[in-house]
Amino acid sequence: MRLSRALFLKDHDMATVTLQFDGMTCQGCVASVTRVLMDIPGVANADVVLQKKAATVNFNTVRLAVRAELVEAHAP
Repeated sequence: MRLSRALFLKDHDMATVTLQFDGMTCQGCVASVTRVLMDIPGVANADVVLQKKAATVNFNTVRLAVRAELVEAHAP
C-alpha cells in the first residue's frame, strides 16, 4: 500500500490531513493504518475509511514538526 495524496488543513497548533492510500483492500489494512497513525506522537485522531481508501488525521503540528526534525537529524 502506498500514500498517493495528502491534503492539509490547519487551525492553530492542530491540523487535519486527508491521506489517500492505493492498495487498501480490507479491514485488516484499515486496522493496520489506524494503529500506525495512532502510534505517532502528536496524532489526536485517525479516521480510516476502506471505501474511500483514505485516512483523515488530526494532529498537533508542533509535536510532529519537532519529531520530524529529530528523525531527520538522526537519519543516516
